[in-house]
Amino acid sequence: MGFVFRISKGLHKYLGLVLLLYLVLEGTTGILLNHPGLLHTLSVPRSMIPPSYQLEAWNRGTLRSMIFSSHNPQLAFTWGSQGVWKSSDGGETFAVMTEGFPESPQNRRTHDALLLEEGTARLFAGTNAGLFVCELSTGLWHPLNLGHEASPVRSILHIKNNIVVFTASHAYQSPISDTLTFKPITLQCIEKEVKVPLPQFFFVLHHGKIWGLPGRLLFDCAGLLLIFFSVSGLYMWYFPWRKKRRASAVTPHITSRTYSFFMRYHIKLGIWVAAIFLVIGVTGLFMRPPLITVLMGKNVPRSLYPASWPSNPWHDSINNALYNPMDNTITIETTSFWQGPADFSQPFKAIDFPIDTGPMGSTVFECDDRGTYTVGSFVGISQLEYATATVTDIIKDAPYNTPKSGPFDFMVGGYFKTPSGESFVIGFKEGIKGIGSSSTQKRFTMPDTVLKRYRMPLWSYLFEIHNGRIFRDYIGAFYILIPMVGAFLFLIIILTGIYDWCFRKRQQQP
Repeated sequence: MGFVFRISKGLHKYLGLVLLLYLVLEGTTGILLNHPGLLHTLSVPRSMIPPSYQLEAWNRGTLRSMIFSSHNPQLAFTWGSQGVWKSSDGGETFAVMTEGFPESPQNRRTHDALLLEEGTARLFAGTNAGLFVCELSTGLWHPLNLGHEASPVRSILHIKNNIVVFTASHAYQSPISDTLTFKPITLQCIEKEVKVPLPQFFFVLHHGKIWGLPGRLLFDCAGLLLIFFSVSGLYMWYFPWRKKRRASAVTPHITSRTYSFFMRYHIKLGIWVAAIFLVIGVTGLFMRPPLITVLMGKNVPRSLYPASWPSNPWHDSINNALYNPMDNTITIETTSFWQGPADFSQPFKAIDFPIDTGPMGSTVFECDDRGTYTVGSFVGISQLEYATATVTDIIKDAPYNTPKSGPFDFMVGGYFKTPSGESFVIGFKEGIKGIGSSSTQKRFTMPDTVLKRYRMPLWSYLFEIHNGRIFRDYIGAFYILIPMVGAFLFLIIILTGIYDWCFRKRQQQP
């Protein structure tokens, strides 16, 4: 047993020293990521952002889609992570629309937009900061009140004489008039056994959200203790080493007291928080490729999710919504798909949607006047014909096949069609490209203004650090091993710490 203890003690000490900076970084970023509301106005300048995160050709979500005026095909509006832009020459040049729009990079992120040209021409934008409207004659944005809820707007639908807005949890409707008054819609659904996708379950378990605010605060404390254990572990190694190297310490009584303090609470607090660390380590191990593929397609019962769910009837966050004028229905995308009448007179029913949108959900979710669905995500982009129920991969121009686990060839960040029928898709990494014979022909070039005003939201920057992706420019493809190897070694540190504590306790027994 003594031999095993010595090995365990050595692993605990030296793996802790090797992972010191990594654990401090993970603990610090984990705490900050748990409170996005505190960071929404903060951002990181372009000079601090690695090259692979720089913008080019409208990549990284800067262009989600483009609307063209039905009266003037040269007038167009585009939107995405950097706000809303206007083109008066068919897409050759763009000017940013900032007057009255949210200023912070996080709040100006725009998920959807709607152009209404009947009567007063107006452009609506659904942002992280809520719903905004701009009268085109003035170019000034104004926020629209959706009631008590302050939530990102996911989708804006024009349904006959009404505007319907979906946030992450609710829906609101207003008749189209000069003065818009949005009222909440009572959503209904036919209950079914709701299950949580296993990747989502691991994610909320990883940062404690599964237990609501108390869980997040508990995991914040675990993050602080992780930093404390890293610092105390370093000192507990350094002090004996330093004492051997030097004949006497400068202030031995203070140093010894500090060492005793760190030793006592490193052990006492460590055993109390070990279970939480095991949860963090195991979930972290499976939350990034390649091990996340083990979780794909698997679900757990909702009963294992004790936290409060969103208050909508399907108890899930709304990611997107579309309106089909052919059968006057609305399809709502959560982690499942729900369909119901556009007048909300009947409950929504769960449907088997034939296009997979992957774990991140759709980035393109729309339906044209003929009932053709276009659905894009990080696993590709396809079209579903309403009349024939056939699904086509529009990039490959081939029958649709359910995508296998990643990595995926082309992660779709956006899509649009021009008045002449040309189609363009925007890759999250690659930027804009034509589909089939469509060509940019010196159009749709991202202006230098986008790059110059680009600042990365601090929350997104910290998230890239936390999952290791930000180091891709420095270590290449090996970055993908950082979270997996880090979590694996972290688990060894926790397990050896538990073993060492148990061994000492047993040795102390008479």
